[in-house]
Amino acid sequence: KNMIIIGEKINTSRKSVAEAVKNRDGDFLSNLAKSQEEAGASYIDVNVGTFIKTEPEDMAWVVETISKDLNIPLSIDSPNPKVVESGLGVLNKPALINSISLEKKRFDGILPLVKEFECPVIALLIEDGNMPDDTASKMKIAHGLIGKLKNNGIDDNRIFVDPMVKPLSTSMAGLADILGFVKLFREKYPRIHLLCGLSNVSFGLPNRGIINRAFLVMMMILGVDAVICNPLDKELIGLVAAQEALAGKDEYCMNYIKLSREGKI
Repeated sequence: KNMIIIGEKINTSRKSVAEAVKNRDGDFLSNLAKSQEEAGASYIDVNVGTFIKTEPEDMAWVVETISKDLNIPLSIDSPNPKVVESGLGVLNKPALINSISLEKKRFDGILPLVKEFECPVIALLIEDGNMPDDTASKMKIAHGLIGKLKNNGIDDNRIFVDPMVKPLSTSMAGLADILGFVKLFREKYPRIHLLCGLSNVSFGLPNRGIINRAFLVMMMILGVDAVICNPLDKELIGLVAAQEALAGKDEYCMNYIKLSREGKI
């Protein structure tokens, strides 16, 4: 499969998920994970960040609970190395780590886990106290971050660079810069994954799904090959499959036809 889809639904900022974690409702979470896998997700993201005091234990419990029934890997989502380690510790296979950045404390805390557990990792374009919008500054941080990861033996196909999309409702210019960055980055680093978090772009706007879908097609055309999104959005998954077919990445449209027949798009 060409596009890497990271299912975003297991996040305690969603009320139903927070309640399931608090009440240790394993069935609810397992079903939510499984439904995302069946819809076409490549990874299942797990974020229990709203439970600040019990985050490491909660992460370990959720990971243990949902990983039993899944045939796809997890994405362990926390800036806190202790939380990431508690999630990885109960798995006996690599997971995607979400995420590392150029912030010294975060880089030094997360890097040993990326190495020890041989994980792929999402790299955020943040330097100490700095999250720039303009293309040149983003490229500079990306270059620094990729250089440090590669010096530590992390090869291209394990790095997912996230250009940090801001909401369209607050930063029109920011999005023009993202498009410029993605184009430039793809030329310079053809083998490194480019990841886009979709839910940010539509924040604060009505009918968010429409914005998300349109933005994803734009991003795919420019070379983005991974997305954090809701895989249960059949229209979104349909657009991914259509875009891959149109771009010549789906021989005889077999994948598109298969998904159509299965009612997944």
